[in-house]
Amino acid sequence: MPITLTRTGLCPACRGSHGHQLLFKLDRFDVFRCPCGLRFIDPSLDGKSMMEIYRSSETLREINPALEHYYEYDTLDPQSLTCRDYSGALKEVGRVTPGRELLEVGCGTGSFLEFAKAKGWQVTGVDSSPENIGKLRERGIEGEAADFLTLSTSKRFDVIVLWDLIEHPQDPTSFVEKSWELLNEKGLLLIATPHDPSLLSLLAGALYRLSRGRIKFPVRQLYILEHTSYFSLKTLRALLEKGGFRVVKAWKTETDLERYHFSPLLRTGLRGAFFLARCLGLQNRLIAVARKVV
Repeated sequence: MPITLTRTGLCPACRGSHGHQLLFKLDRFDVFRCPCGLRFIDPSLDGKSMMEIYRSSETLREINPALEHYYEYDTLDPQSLTCRDYSGALKEVGRVTPGRELLEVGCGTGSFLEFAKAKGWQVTGVDSSPENIGKLRERGIEGEAADFLTLSTSKRFDVIVLWDLIEHPQDPTSFVEKSWELLNEKGLLLIATPHDPSLLSLLAGALYRLSRGRIKFPVRQLYILEHTSYFSLKTLRALLEKGGFRVVKAWKTETDLERYHFSPLLRTGLRGAFFLARCLGLQNRLIAVARKVV
């Protein structure tokens, strides 16, 4: 599958071009930290390549073997961490909005939307993949295969969901601004994204530095080609405030290991690290709810 990496020299969040600190030098890209605090990779996938790899589990597997069966994983199993995160996020959103019109951007095959629909939300999805939207409609859910940034609709929503999306584009601000445009007055933006720094990223970085860059495996597992940005609560809050939002609730969680194809040894090690991370408040995922400011 042909993909294109583009070196921008810009921080995806603040768009600054100076003062970037090189943290890790990897095979296909480098990892930088901007003076604004954001960690990001450069070069990164352009928009067309990013849309291409998320067409199916097969295309995802070509770029990252751990994503085998990514779309086929049963996120709606009540025992899955993903399902529990869906439930917790919708409860928090439901507490602060009476509206029930919800749009998910980058909805994939629609597991979040199916969960939300079962909880009484009026749901719509948009995804760049026609294959994903076809499967979404098989679930009986309305959706459109389109580029969200050029989506034209007169409808306005009470909640827009960017679940595992904001870390992907080279210009995440454009997604925040488009969400602001499509939300009702005082509408909500729900975001789930990897969290950095986490215990895993701190340990991986320490090994890289102590080995003078020779031990790269842990860093390679954390900083991946399909993720351009790695947000902390501080940098995510700054991005949202620049786009016209105020964070009203945020909390940490962790990767649902069952959704990924890891070796038994690596899976066991990650479970132990996640337990310690919970004790230290250094989990590797972040969920935030932000209100549109008019």
